[in-house]
Amino acid sequence: MAGTGLDYTAVGSKILLMPEEHCVRVGALTDADFPDGPVIVEDGLALSARWVIHGKDDVKGEAGGVHPYYGLLERAVEESVLDAASATKAVESKLRASSPAPVDVPSLVPGWCVDVTTTATCRNISQSLKIVGVKVTEDGYGERVTVQLTPAGA
Repeated sequence: MAGTGLDYTAVGSKILLMPEEHCVRVGALTDADFPDGPVIVEDGLALSARWVIHGKDDVKGEAGGVHPYYGLLERAVEESVLDAASATKAVESKLRASSPAPVDVPSLVPGWCVDVTTTATCRNISQSLKIVGVKVTEDGYGERVTVQLTPAGA
């Protein structure tokens, strides 16, 4: 479901379904919020400027085009979409997820967004990111909160 325009998260025993564009911001994080520094992973294979989805019965969805800096980076997949509207939603979802980009712990709910800004890396980053995972651990030094983020729409 998540690859076709729906986003979801589990809260207790309930599953919440939201449109993928749902991006209510719960706050902002800056370099001061990362005492050990942020860990940034750049995955060049995930970058795409244009997506094409081929569905059933010649259904096709297309989104994107030539990026002004990276040029044309194109990806195509076959999926079981049955109509043009579903193909369009799915391909727009894939494009958003592959485009180049202080909060209290109870606000860190997967499926919600947080604005992240850092200048501590070799490239300044300021982007709205969706929370996809939260892990809280405790040891002799106190609590440690790990937040897994992805570009909004991923």
